[in-house]
Amino acid sequence: QLLYRTCVVDDPDRIGDGICLDRPPYNTPDCGFDGGDCDQNPVEGYPDCFVHHAFWISDGNCKDHYPYNTKVCGFDGGDCMGSVQGYPNCFVPIHTTNWVGDGHCDNSPPYNTSDCGFDGGDCL
Repeated sequence: QLLYRTCVVDDPDRIGDGICLDRPPYNTPDCGFDGGDCDQNPVEGYPDCFVHHAFWISDGNCKDHYPYNTKVCGFDGGDCMGSVQGYPNCFVPIHTTNWVGDGHCDNSPPYNTSDCGFDGGDCL
């Protein structure tokens, strides 16, 4: 693990053991993508997205962790984005769809935008 000085994991012996642990903190830049165990494959349609299992992107199941659920990977190819009822062009992380119109202004994109009704009116 001396090669990865900023890598903090529970079991350092698993770094570079030949088995990809495709989850944080192992499959991160700090840990050398599990010491090289996790291939970084390009994803068609997302030029800056590199993941171990490219076929997981846009497969209909949200992988809510790095590197899949990131902006460069299109939030898992859209699998981790949810539409908001009443706002057909408003797409937010799937676990935050209830934030729109909840009485609290989430003053950042994508919430406080015209597509999301300025956080469902919370930011007006």
